[in-house]
Parts: sequence; C-alpha cells; structure tokens
Amino acid sequence: MQERKPSFWIDGIEFGQGALLNRPQHAAILGRIFTSWSMIEGLMASLLGLLMHADDRAALAILETFRTNQSRVQAVRKVAKRMLPPDKYDDFDALTNLVLNYAKERNLIAHSVWGAYIGLPQAEREIFPGMPDERSANDAEENGTIYRMPMSVLSDLMVDIDMSSKLDTATMTAELHAKMTRVSVVDLEQIEKRGHLVMRQVMGAVTQKRFTRTVEVQFPSSRN
Repeated sequence: MQERKPSFWIDGIEFGQGALLNRPQHAAILGRIFTSWSMIEGLMASLLGLLMHADDRAALAILETFRTNQSRVQAVRKVAKRMLPPDKYDDFDALTNLVLNYAKERNLIAHSVWGAYIGLPQAEREIFPGMPDERSANDAEENGTIYRMPMSVLSDLMVDIDMSSKLDTATMTAELHAKMTRVSVVDLEQIEKRGHLVMRQVMGAVTQKRFTRTVEVQFPSSRN
C-alpha cells in the first residue's frame, strides 16, 4: 500500500505533498517553470560576472548574499548602470524589467501550496455519511484543474484554528475558496512560455556580452 503524504482537505480539495500525484501534467510543468527560473538566475550571474570582468562563480557568490529575487536583479542593474554606456543601458534595463516581472509570477508559484480535487476523504465520509459531494474526482474539468493557495493564507488558517475554541467551518471554507486560484494546464503553459522568452533574451544578452568581451581581449585596439 502506497504511503499517503501529509495532506489536508478543504471541501474535497487535497493540499499537501501528495496533492499533485494524480496531476502529473500539471506537476511536470511546475517543475519546468522552477528549472527555467534557476537557469535565468544562473544567466543573470553570468551577466554580472561579465559586467564586472569577474568569474561567473564569484558573481554567483555575490548574488547569493541577496535574499530576494528582486534584490539580486537590482544588484545586477546597478552594476550595469555603472559599467554600460548610456546607449546600451536602456536595452539592459528593459531586460531586467522582464526578469523582475517573471520573478513575480515565479514567486506566486513558489510561495503557494498546491491542491487538487480528489473528493471527500474517507474520514469525512465516515463521520458525515450524508454529506453531499457535488463534484466527482473523475470529472473532466476537475482533472484539468489544480488549486493554488498562498502560503500566508495557510499560515493564517493554522493560527485561527489554534486560537479559536469554536470555528464556523462553513464560513471558513467559503473564505478559503475565495482565496484559492484555479489553475489549468493552459494557464501553466502560458507562464512556462513567458519564462522561455525571458530565458532566451537573457541568454542572448550573455552571448552578446561574451562575444564583446572576447573581441576586447583578443583585439585590445578595438576598444578605441
């Protein structure tokens, strides 16, 4: 028997480590989004190294001292403003804005807990045998949907449960539903495509900068 991962249910929607086991397509796209962002961060470190005429590993070590995605990108932007001529900086600034905008999308994904509708858990069915279950876990629409809930909402829920001696479960469920976002495969694919676009543009900037750097090293007179 397969061991169930730690989970919790809200109106038949399972949230937790095993929630996406039955949504492999969604889970795979989420994984690719995280991988793309890691590559974007690595490319931004390469850009910083090229701007500073330093080793990529040294640049990455510098970026790792910043705690947020925004602060890392802002650090690269500040170095670029000092090192690039004005006519080159505007394009670079536009690129960093693309990275920052995508970072917001990535953060929404990373700082959320994900769930999928699997029907009412056995424990609830045994305690409330007459509880209606209007949706089916095999419903085509539900199979194409997962649910995103911000971690802050989950944290607040845990605090409310600990502090309250009497919970209005109907009101709490309605409030949680209002804070969930339904996400389809198409939604995730659009986010993934935007990430690929950002990654290609950052990679292009790294390639161009490496080419320029090589020319400067091989033909020092070309700087003049």
